[in-house]
Amino acid sequence: MKTNREIRKEAWGIVRGKWFWRIFLAGGALYLISFTVSGLLLAVYGNMEIPTWAAFLEAKLEHMRHGLGYAVPSTAAAWKMTGATLFQQFVGYLFGAICLFGLATLLLKATRDDGQDWFASAFGGFRRPFGVLWLLVLMNILIFLWSLLLIIPGIIAIYRYRQAWYLKSEHPDWGAWKSIDESCRMMYGRKWQAFALDFSFLVWLFLGGMVFAITLGIGIAFARSNALLPSAAGSLASLLGVCFFVFVVCYLFVARAVFYRELAEETVAEPAQEMV
Repeated sequence: MKTNREIRKEAWGIVRGKWFWRIFLAGGALYLISFTVSGLLLAVYGNMEIPTWAAFLEAKLEHMRHGLGYAVPSTAAAWKMTGATLFQQFVGYLFGAICLFGLATLLLKATRDDGQDWFASAFGGFRRPFGVLWLLVLMNILIFLWSLLLIIPGIIAIYRYRQAWYLKSEHPDWGAWKSIDESCRMMYGRKWQAFALDFSFLVWLFLGGMVFAITLGIGIAFARSNALLPSAAGSLASLLGVCFFVFVVCYLFVARAVFYRELAEETVAEPAQEMV
């Protein structure tokens, strides 16, 4: 197993090359699809005058700010809002799972420099949407249950189940439980190294956030100008800030994928040593 320093070095070499733009393009396409579907769903809700609980609470707060009263929803209206909210969350979870699966597949290709069908591989989750959805739901339920014991067990659970997406990507026929169980086995004794790897990116993430905030502020300040050149310069500054922040996040995710690859190569088939 490589050290975290070696993992970061390898990830840096990967993200500096063509794979950053590949991950950026494929990830952007996945986000655009998810954002478009969410927008269309909200538009349909608006045209059909179907409220969600979020919309109701937002309207309620707005009325309270202006000192106005609000009507308590009837039982039928409450059920209607509940159904609309649950369907909205279902769609969000579904596309979130598809995006996570696709990114895991693409990141593994990056770590192995496998450029064959790299763009199409990011959309593999659309071929098994409910399988990846169940994996996401199950992971969130388990992490939530561990979090009830306090924050630390919840954080440990996050690292315990982290490799499940990569395992599901490499073994599409595996069920959610098998992917989670295998992730538990692989991460036995390796959770601290995974945490230390994430922690080592803290400075990078802080720097990326600062650059993003500064360039965004410059962009907003220049956008208020009516002149074409300052407005264009502000937009360019904001775009560069976004690209830098995305680069930092991509660097972190590639390092995690390299960690998984090293772990998968090192791990031997043994009985599970840790309970889910």
